[in-house]
Amino acid sequence: MSPRTLCTFSRPRQRGAVLAVSLIFLLLLTLLGVTTMQSTLLQERMAGSFRDRDLAFQAAEAGLRDAEEWVEGLTSTATLTGTGGRLGEDDVEPDYLAIDWTSDQSFACGEAVTGVAATPRCIVKHLGHSAQDSSPTPNTTYGNTAAGPQRQHFVITVHAVGGTGEAEAILRSRYVTLW
Repeated sequence: MSPRTLCTFSRPRQRGAVLAVSLIFLLLLTLLGVTTMQSTLLQERMAGSFRDRDLAFQAAEAGLRDAEEWVEGLTSTATLTGTGGRLGEDDVEPDYLAIDWTSDQSFACGEAVTGVAATPRCIVKHLGHSAQDSSPTPNTTYGNTAAGPQRQHFVITVHAVGGTGEAEAILRSRYVTLW
């Protein structure tokens, strides 16, 4: 055999197909990982927003209960002067979506729920009164005439924020009391 014939038996040339397939597979796994991370972050943000909104709602409910107790303690409409969120029958209600809730157009009501950015704010509006139906005897407890106590009608509006101050909740309640 000649030395020339020994050289003709060379290895087959590799074309790098395994390398190309591996790189494509690595790219697909990277895209899958990035998409999963984005989805996880979005779900975390949504959960945080729901929690923040829930805190705002709970704070608004606490403020509403406190404002109802305040109304229940009233014995006359003298404190409903049209300022400080205490509106009488003839006072015009503000645009609740446009007012500055931190101003003197409202008053603080209720204790701040743990984790919220600010104490709830309230506006109480006296709508008027109506006679008590079927009062069998005069009720001197409320200081009224023989017609009995009158129903006093109020609308209570409460604004509260969540933990970040970004989530807001506005609740309205119609409240009727006797005096």
